[in-house]
Amino acid sequence: MLQRPSPPITVSQTSEPLCVKLDVTGPNLLWIDPTPNEGSTILTYMGCPRTLTLVTEDLNNYFDLEILPDTDEFALPTGIILGARKCYFRPGVPKPTRVARGVGSCPAVSRTLTWIPARTQSGLIQTACFDSSTKTTQKNTRCFTFLVSKCRYCAQQGETLQSLAESYYTDWLQIWAANTHLTNPHNFKLYQLVNIGAMYPAREADTLAGLAHRFRSDIRSLMLANPEVHSKDQELKPGVPICILAGVCNSAEYSASRGV
Repeated sequence: MLQRPSPPITVSQTSEPLCVKLDVTGPNLLWIDPTPNEGSTILTYMGCPRTLTLVTEDLNNYFDLEILPDTDEFALPTGIILGARKCYFRPGVPKPTRVARGVGSCPAVSRTLTWIPARTQSGLIQTACFDSSTKTTQKNTRCFTFLVSKCRYCAQQGETLQSLAESYYTDWLQIWAANTHLTNPHNFKLYQLVNIGAMYPAREADTLAGLAHRFRSDIRSLMLANPEVHSKDQELKPGVPICILAGVCNSAEYSASRGV
């Protein structure tokens, strides 16, 4: 049985278009104190414990956050320990009414970073970056630089000037002369900051071997104090700071120089 075709719909029979605007709120990520400022330099010393706290929040108090090292370009210095994530809700702001995957349970987070630079990291200058990230594609990256000062060291439990000097192939009198603030050379406080030498700006054509001869230093001392220099005969870039553990005269040498 043939059906009669329906009459065509005319313009006057169509409804007006209904437009709906969907406003999907995304994360609003912010680093807050005491997180180091962008581009800042974190100064530390060999053997000294260094602790930093990183804190980030979603100002919308909704999206779950994580703090992760951004290692695509900047690796963390060796030895850094990044503590577990600690979640909290922003004070004075209503908590989310819905909890689901990626939302509602951790809109603010902190992580603690701890590090004790090794002697082999003396003079290290290294940038580290961390991402404040969510399950979305949005993230906020914070970068800062670690600087391990040369020629300064935090004493460890049981160390003395004598044991420290021996570990650097130098005389304890040399280290004592660089630390006029020390009253007892036989007893360090734990993590007491000690100068192990003096800083010297390298000149054109300088090498560690040449500096060892000039300053009456043991070449092993200079190699240990300047681990970024890989050879005693490597020419140093002018202006680069070098830690010098200068030799000291013993009583016989002093008498001879005075004509006694």
